[in-house]
Amino acid sequence: MVRPRAAAARQPQEVNLAEMVVNLQRRLEDQEREMQNLREQLAQQNQEIPPPPAVPA
Repeated sequence: MVRPRAAAARQPQEVNLAEMVVNLQRRLEDQEREMQNLREQLAQQNQEIPPPPAVPA
């Protein structure tokens, strides 16, 4: 009786781990896209803003 119960208890955890991996991969991809968008925005802002005047030493 113990073995089937242990196997049944283990299986949902494996499914949850697989779902967690998929969700983490999706979140990572979303964050990478967001970071790329921020990089592009920053590059655009750097082109629009003139460099600050040099401060005399």
